[in-house]
Amino acid sequence: MPAAVTGGQDTVALARARAPGRACAARGLRRGIAAPSANRYGRISPTRAADVREELGNRVALVLDGGACEVGLESTIVACLDGRVTLLRPGSISRSQVADVVGARG
Repeated sequence: MPAAVTGGQDTVALARARAPGRACAARGLRRGIAAPSANRYGRISPTRAADVREELGNRVALVLDGGACEVGLESTIVACLDGRVTLLRPGSISRSQVADVVGARG
Protein backbone atom coordinates (compact mmCIF):
# COMPACT_ATOMS: atom_id res chain seq x y z
CA MET A 1 0.00 0.00 0.00
CA PRO A 2 1.39 3.45 -0.85
CA ALA A 3 2.96 5.52 1.96
CA ALA A 4 0.55 8.33 1.01
CA VAL A 5 -2.25 6.12 2.34
CA THR A 6 -0.49 4.63 5.37
CA GLY A 7 1.57 7.64 6.40
CA GLY A 8 4.56 5.29 6.34
CA GLN A 9 3.03 3.04 9.01
CA ASP A 10 2.24 -0.69 8.96
CA THR A 11 -1.50 -0.03 9.24
CA VAL A 12 -4.12 2.08 7.56
CA ALA A 13 -6.95 4.02 9.18
CA LEU A 14 -10.47 3.81 7.80
CA ALA A 15 -12.74 6.62 8.87
CA ARG A 16 -16.02 8.29 8.33
CA ALA A 17 -15.07 11.70 7.02
CA ARG A 18 -15.24 14.65 9.39
CA ALA A 19 -18.04 16.29 7.52
CA PRO A 20 -21.07 18.36 8.27
CA GLY A 21 -24.37 16.54 8.67
CA ARG A 22 -25.92 18.07 5.57
CA ALA A 23 -25.31 17.22 1.92
CA CYS A 24 -21.78 17.73 0.65
CA ALA A 25 -20.08 16.94 -2.65
CA ALA A 26 -17.92 14.25 -1.02
CA ARG A 27 -21.01 12.29 0.01
CA GLY A 28 -21.78 11.56 -3.64
CA LEU A 29 -18.54 9.69 -4.22
CA ARG A 30 -18.85 5.97 -4.78
CA ARG A 31 -15.36 5.22 -3.49
CA GLY A 32 -13.23 6.12 -0.51
CA ILE A 33 -10.86 9.00 -0.11
CA ALA A 34 -7.34 8.42 1.21
CA ALA A 35 -6.33 11.60 2.95
CA PRO A 36 -4.53 12.80 6.04
CA SER A 37 -6.23 14.84 8.72
CA ALA A 38 -7.23 18.40 7.95
CA ASN A 39 -4.79 19.65 10.57
CA ARG A 40 -1.11 19.26 11.32
CA TYR A 41 0.01 16.79 14.01
CA GLY A 42 -0.66 18.05 17.52
CA ARG A 43 -2.99 20.82 16.40
CA ILE A 44 -6.72 21.08 17.12
CA SER A 45 -9.01 19.57 14.50
CA PRO A 46 -10.81 22.23 12.46
CA THR A 47 -14.58 22.41 12.35
CA ARG A 48 -14.93 24.88 9.46
CA ALA A 49 -13.46 25.01 5.96
CA ALA A 50 -11.93 28.41 6.77
CA ASP A 51 -10.03 26.77 9.66
CA VAL A 52 -8.63 24.15 7.27
CA ARG A 53 -7.50 26.82 4.80
CA GLU A 54 -5.86 28.79 7.62
CA GLU A 55 -4.12 25.68 9.01
CA LEU A 56 -2.95 24.11 5.74
CA GLY A 57 -2.79 27.05 3.33
CA ASN A 58 -1.41 26.06 -0.06
CA ARG A 59 -0.45 22.55 1.16
CA VAL A 60 -3.82 21.36 -0.17
CA ALA A 61 -5.33 21.94 -3.58
CA LEU A 62 -8.99 21.84 -2.57
CA VAL A 63 -11.17 22.20 0.53
CA LEU A 64 -14.84 21.22 0.24
CA ASP A 65 -17.00 23.56 2.30
CA GLY A 66 -20.23 21.94 3.44
CA GLY A 67 -20.63 24.18 6.48
CA ALA A 68 -19.41 23.78 10.04
CA CYS A 69 -19.12 20.33 11.65
CA GLU A 70 -21.75 19.72 14.30
CA VAL A 71 -19.32 17.84 16.58
CA GLY A 72 -16.05 19.57 17.34
CA LEU A 73 -14.37 16.62 19.06
CA GLU A 74 -11.39 14.76 17.69
CA SER A 75 -12.05 11.60 15.71
CA THR A 76 -12.34 8.37 17.67
CA ILE A 77 -9.52 5.97 16.78
CA VAL A 78 -10.03 2.23 17.24
CA ALA A 79 -7.46 -0.46 16.38
CA CYS A 80 -8.79 -3.77 15.11
CA LEU A 81 -5.77 -6.05 15.14
CA ASP A 82 -5.17 -9.70 16.00
CA GLY A 83 -8.86 -10.29 16.80
CA ARG A 84 -8.98 -7.50 19.40
CA VAL A 85 -10.57 -4.07 19.35
CA THR A 86 -8.67 -1.39 21.26
CA LEU A 87 -9.77 2.21 21.75
CA LEU A 88 -6.68 4.29 20.95
CA ARG A 89 -8.28 7.72 21.21
CA PRO A 90 -11.81 8.55 22.37
CA GLY A 91 -13.61 11.23 20.43
CA SER A 92 -17.16 11.84 19.30
CA ILE A 93 -17.77 8.09 19.60
CA SER A 94 -17.40 7.12 23.26
CA ARG A 95 -15.81 4.03 24.78
CA SER A 96 -19.28 2.71 25.73
CA GLN A 97 -20.54 3.22 22.15
CA VAL A 98 -17.56 1.24 20.82
CA ALA A 99 -18.27 -1.48 23.43
CA ASP A 100 -21.93 -1.59 22.36
CA VAL A 101 -20.81 -2.41 18.81
CA VAL A 102 -17.96 -4.83 19.50
CA GLY A 103 -19.37 -6.45 22.64
CA ALA A 104 -17.03 -8.78 24.46
CA ARG A 105 -14.53 -8.77 21.58
CA GLY A 106 -12.96 -5.46 22.70
